[in-house]
Amino acid sequence: MNRFENILLLGRPAAGKSEFIDCLKRVDENERARIFHIGKFLQVDDFVWIWEKFLEDNMWEESGFERIYSHKEGDNYGLNENAGRLFDFMLARFNKEVKKISEENPNYYESQTL
Repeated sequence: MNRFENILLLGRPAAGKSEFIDCLKRVDENERARIFHIGKFLQVDDFVWIWEKFLEDNMWEESGFERIYSHKEGDNYGLNENAGRLFDFMLARFNKEVKKISEENPNYYESQTL
């Protein structure tokens, strides 16, 4: 059966990406493959990487330097206007992670979707 090898799900924060993924995970694997052409899948999420950058910014600030990527609004974080390069960095990191997965398991795409 034909399956997508990769799906790149893009959307603004709080746009429903996590809910969509949760919905897909709840569908029986065989039914998901038949209807959506999505096999057993591995989720690679940039949220943890971005959160890491926010926490690093906290450390920069605590060390007496300016924040690099984010600003704090109470307990929340927002991206600085000049943080666009962070998105390029995240795409490069995605590419690295996907390459690593396919190199570690050359048969990954025979039955799975990333």
